[in-house]
Amino acid sequence: MSEKHIEKSIIQYISRIGGWCTKVQSGKLCIGGDRNGGRNRYLHMAEAGTPDILACIKGKFVAIEVKKDLEEVRKWFRYPLGKRGQKLKPNKRMEAQKRQREGILYADGIHIVCASIEELQSDLRHLKLY
Repeated sequence: MSEKHIEKSIIQYISRIGGWCTKVQSGKLCIGGDRNGGRNRYLHMAEAGTPDILACIKGKFVAIEVKKDLEEVRKWFRYPLGKRGQKLKPNKRMEAQKRQREGILYADGIHIVCASIEELQSDLRHLKLY
């Protein structure tokens, strides 16, 4: 299942259980260059690393990052060192996502990384939000 389909299922699920949520449009939009033939200008839709879905469930702020290749990301989020002590090499996007996650957790928010609706449901049950 693609990330887009998982995100859609998550949004429907959160709405069904009485929560509020929105899909964050990330990336950038080219708005063209200036009239003198200058460079293109870009409008950033959201700050780099912003989670895919922002939600409020039972009064708690919940940020949800949806991943297709979950295991590598979870290892990196939880353990900066991989098996045998070698350092995992995240890309710039993962670095930005980790900074966002740290900010959310610092502010007492909830950050969930999941690859399926079932994993999200399990995490929400564990947090007593479902």
